[in-house]
Amino acid sequence: MNKYILITLVGLWLIFGLGAKENSNALASGATISGKVVDASGHGVAGATVFVRGTDMIYNFVTDGNGSWAGTLPLETYNFYAVLANHAVWSQPQQVQVNAPLNLLLTLPPSTNVVVNGDFEAPETWQAWQRLNGQAIATTDAFDGQMAARLGESPSEEITCSQNGQAGKIWSLKQTVTIPNDSPTLSFVYRIAADQQTFNYAWLEVVLLVNGQPQYLVPWGKLWQTSDWNPGSQDLMAWRGQTVDLLFQVVNCTSDRFAVTLDRISLGNAKSAPSPLLPTPTPAPNVTPIATTNPNADYIPAVRRLTACENSGNHHLFIYVEDKNGQGIPNIRLRVYWPSGEVIIKTGTKIEHAGLVDFPMFKGSYWVQLLDGTSDTVGPLTPDIPQNELCEKTDNPVGNSLYHYSYKIVYTKK
Repeated sequence: MNKYILITLVGLWLIFGLGAKENSNALASGATISGKVVDASGHGVAGATVFVRGTDMIYNFVTDGNGSWAGTLPLETYNFYAVLANHAVWSQPQQVQVNAPLNLLLTLPPSTNVVVNGDFEAPETWQAWQRLNGQAIATTDAFDGQMAARLGESPSEEITCSQNGQAGKIWSLKQTVTIPNDSPTLSFVYRIAADQQTFNYAWLEVVLLVNGQPQYLVPWGKLWQTSDWNPGSQDLMAWRGQTVDLLFQVVNCTSDRFAVTLDRISLGNAKSAPSPLLPTPTPAPNVTPIATTNPNADYIPAVRRLTACENSGNHHLFIYVEDKNGQGIPNIRLRVYWPSGEVIIKTGTKIEHAGLVDFPMFKGSYWVQLLDGTSDTVGPLTPDIPQNELCEKTDNPVGNSLYHYSYKIVYTKK
């Protein structure tokens, strides 16, 4: 679909923490935190923005040429996720309590993921995945978000293991997918909880059933021990364009404990070329100019959340582009994007102000990027604030309420 057309709003359930009081790009004293952002191929990506949202503040970092980032954060619980142009965004962030130095891995899914509910967050997850040969179960021990899938701890199918001749058990998770034609790469993260210190015939394997014939992407005996979450990646060029069954299987040919947790499964083009580095997104519900990270920017943005009386139940982004004298500038293109889509809009659509354009938000988080000129990107902004705010001056008893919050964004030309 042409990028200038509004695409589906399905999946706008990215809840990235609510009620931040104001934004800051300054790093406060606290724990040293670092991390890496990788794409579906497992390679570090440059220019990705890492959003870190706490109770009252939002911080952001941009990855270097190796996909790494680092900084210092006050001690509290934060939500983390990574954003990069021409990549999708997972539906839920990674929540971490920062109370000591730590290192985080964040993943970027391809722009189009043919695996349905690969993050296991949706209520209909088990309609997309078949649980064969034993029961995969949902677990809150997730890499990101709230949920993941676990194999190896629930009822299983009994088998005889040809590898060691012993009785064993098997658990399988299957989804039928059509492999993309353009650089198809399978990506996932996994963690293994096992008693075996050396390989003792329990493992995770990844299989494609192509016309009923198994093709072992990760063969038996290869993945049998990890100490933490690990990324896995497989090139599927040999099967591009084919409709196949994708299986994740846990086989345990011993009496030892062996369980695997899976999360963030994607299949798509891992070689999405990133567009030029986006300026750092920075939201601020209060009336606060955004501290620019680009000293050569053409425009300086400022953003605030509308009061209950100003808003009167709307759920919009009201975006103004003005010169230094406050005169509206028409025909300026802006990109509004969210985890599952984007739209290009242009100022000058409102009679009352030549530089005004508005956009209706639904559930989820949104960013605004100025296209005709350079400026910091604004976001994430959300209407998902569960707090009613009354306006006594109007007939509307609730001017602001859950999913009905609006923001005014002003880009001023330098």
